[in-house]
Amino acid sequence: MEEKVYIYGDEFGTSSMNLQAQNEVSHFVYSAIVVSESNLDKAYEVRDYISKNFFQGQRIRSKSRAIKNIDKRLKALQYLSNNLDFKIYTVIVDKSKIKSEGLQIKEIFYKYFQKIFTSNIISDYQIFEIYVDELISEQYKNEMYAYLNNRLSIQSLFSNYRMVDDKNEVLVQLADLVAGSLGRVFAHSHYVKEASEIVDVLIGKMTPPEYFPYRYQVPVKTKSIDSSSELVTRFVIQDAMNYINQRPKADAKIDLLKFLYFCFKIDPNQFVDVHSIQGSLSRLHRNITVEQIRVLIRDLRYDGILVVTAAGRSGYKLAKNESDISAYFNHYLNYVKPMLRKMEVANNKLKKLDVDNNLMDSQEFLLLKQLISVSEKF
Repeated sequence: MEEKVYIYGDEFGTSSMNLQAQNEVSHFVYSAIVVSESNLDKAYEVRDYISKNFFQGQRIRSKSRAIKNIDKRLKALQYLSNNLDFKIYTVIVDKSKIKSEGLQIKEIFYKYFQKIFTSNIISDYQIFEIYVDELISEQYKNEMYAYLNNRLSIQSLFSNYRMVDDKNEVLVQLADLVAGSLGRVFAHSHYVKEASEIVDVLIGKMTPPEYFPYRYQVPVKTKSIDSSSELVTRFVIQDAMNYINQRPKADAKIDLLKFLYFCFKIDPNQFVDVHSIQGSLSRLHRNITVEQIRVLIRDLRYDGILVVTAAGRSGYKLAKNESDISAYFNHYLNYVKPMLRKMEVANNKLKKLDVDNNLMDSQEFLLLKQLISVSEKF
């Protein structure tokens, strides 16, 4: 029987669409941590340790001045990551891309994205309890319960979904810490230069995030951005998005591609180590091996997805520019050219035999003969 899990959620940002207002957050980030029942006591211990050692024994809040120093935030996140077995689910909403007038109403905004978030996360579990930070009012809480219960059509949801004060359910505070930290990665308005360090700490716990809208936005063109590189980026990412949208959700290849997209969004130049990929995918696909991941990457490449590997560097990433594409082809040339050379040498040896027919002249090996002929020119 599947073990029961406890899900704790909180958000970073607001529903406000007045993005020109001072200190307004550009993105809405909703995160949850998922803890199995067997790790629940440990979760409370970890929460208490973080509170005592990083927040002077007070409530854990991402916006607290206690962790205004980024190094202290990173240490708190590192302790959480090192000492608790949990998963992170995240939805990232780019508010500048929201066109619906209905979503500009606060109550509707929260209901809509809570529905998306909840439906994504509970599809992975059979037995669960959800605790999310309460919003707005008691009346709104009841409206949210009814809305989710009607829209998701899951009988057990109503009794297992609770909006709570994080003073009473303190593990919600860990979700607050995670959501606020990821907000400093994804929200342009609150981005910190240490964003990649935050990701490095959390990435092994994260499932591939969901984006709204689900598409990559190339940065505004400046003189420093090469137009051909921008064209490559647009093509590769659009191709990846089309691939994701046209295939079933429950597919390890899709989850792998989502993860590579996530890493690309953080740092498009960074190659992601296969063990980091394994750590993330194992949250969704238990016991997945490094070899299985390499097979998935092979299959993605057969399907035309440009997942590149650079000579002398470990890991994988999506292609960003012409240099990445060149590295992609050179990677295979480094295998193909020596093979063709060995076959050419062998064929030249065989030509010395006193036989009427040269094997390379047969229809079976015509393509190979043509390839060897072409390779001789380089």
